[in-house]
Amino acid sequence: MRVINNYLYNLTYQILAMVLPIITIPYVSRVLGPNGLGSYALTNAYAQYFVLFGMVGLSIYSSREVAYVRDDKDELNRTFWELNFIRIVTVGVSFIIYIIVFGFFLDSSYKVVYIIQSLIILSSLVDISWLFIGLENFKSVVIKNTLVKVIGVILIFIFVKDDSDLWLYTLILGAAQLVGQVLMWAELPRHIRFVFPNLESSIRHLKYSVKLFIPQIAINVYAMLDKIMLGILVNESQVGLYDNSQKIIKLLITVVTAFAAVTVPKMANLYKNMHYKEFENTIYKSFSFVSFLAFPMTFGLIGITKSFVPWFYGSEFAGIIPMFYIGSFLMITLSWTSILGNQVLITLKREREFTIAVVWGAIINIILNFILIKKFGGVGTTISTVMAEYTGMVIMLYFLRDIINVKRLFKPVGKYVVSSLLMFCIIWLMSSNMQPTIVNSILIVFTGGIVYLVMMILTKDENIIYALNLLISKKKRENSI
Repeated sequence: MRVINNYLYNLTYQILAMVLPIITIPYVSRVLGPNGLGSYALTNAYAQYFVLFGMVGLSIYSSREVAYVRDDKDELNRTFWELNFIRIVTVGVSFIIYIIVFGFFLDSSYKVVYIIQSLIILSSLVDISWLFIGLENFKSVVIKNTLVKVIGVILIFIFVKDDSDLWLYTLILGAAQLVGQVLMWAELPRHIRFVFPNLESSIRHLKYSVKLFIPQIAINVYAMLDKIMLGILVNESQVGLYDNSQKIIKLLITVVTAFAAVTVPKMANLYKNMHYKEFENTIYKSFSFVSFLAFPMTFGLIGITKSFVPWFYGSEFAGIIPMFYIGSFLMITLSWTSILGNQVLITLKREREFTIAVVWGAIINIILNFILIKKFGGVGTTISTVMAEYTGMVIMLYFLRDIINVKRLFKPVGKYVVSSLLMFCIIWLMSSNMQPTIVNSILIVFTGGIVYLVMMILTKDENIIYALNLLISKKKRENSI
């Protein structure tokens, strides 16, 4: 039950981080246009690179270390401040270099926007969400960040009026993220007391986190280098189309990967305490659950795209449709790698295998980008990303063959494929024969969801059975009070 609650809280937090800015897309896509949104995405990508190098692998490493020591209060206090000391130093240096490069040496019409994007780096400097992830405590974080992000959305609708307000749009998003991170510190005294960090231990943490740095670089090749290459080789309009297709896809992926994020601390704890059988069973259950969600979301997005894009983005974004068709398949592979990579390889401290898988994916991504971007623009970038992610996933699966039975792992997947394809046929027909309006899109999504759930009930899927039993037991508890 604790895992389910944490999943829902983390899911809420992750979705809010992405969905609230996305709520503004129908408005800002018309106000700023593809060029404006492309310029925002491009400047943000550069800032995210400085975040990446400042973090040196600490994002994954920190929550794992907290999970290992959370049962020992003194060790937890010491570990938190050692990790936080390293983060302040490394991200602080990255921030200073960014300001020097983009504040003093850059000659660009978007110089002000580049400088405002430095708020993203400051946000990562004060970020302590990794502590709450490691402690499996998400409630307080979600409540405070919800309020901040809602205020940010309201401010965008009030103050961003035309394409000259790109700097203001950037400022509102960056400030909302920074304030949200700062508010987390209000919860810190409930969990952590101050101790002076040990320099030698802090350096040891840095040494181990660097092992996760290479795969972090490779992972972010997909997310950031794609946009930079598109901007250089094609134009900023294609960046805007590609970035916005990825925002929707990654929002939907968050519904799935949030589950892996909350189970990583549990897996780390099981492994440390040598509960190997339960550890193995959790892998199969987790893989089944993310597959249960990923397949209908993949085929559902493909099926509804024709109905969804015209009213959501406007006529200038018609070129985004094929990017959705192809990019939707990222939901399947990213769901699987969230289990195989983050939940298993990282927990087992098999960083070398994780690094090899991700680096090979990055290599495939770069090679295909050079081949496809010039001719196909954002569609070519989408193809490259999908191929790269599936390459990395297959390599991870190969490395885990000593502890995972592949036949057992994929056993439930067949029914998810068949059920999702049946759902797809129905919503594709509806989408092709109905006007592209918000009401019709909601109706199509609702119909597709009902079809899929009926199929899951008929096939007695274990995830549906578990959810129904959970609801029944909750209802019984409420009636007994």
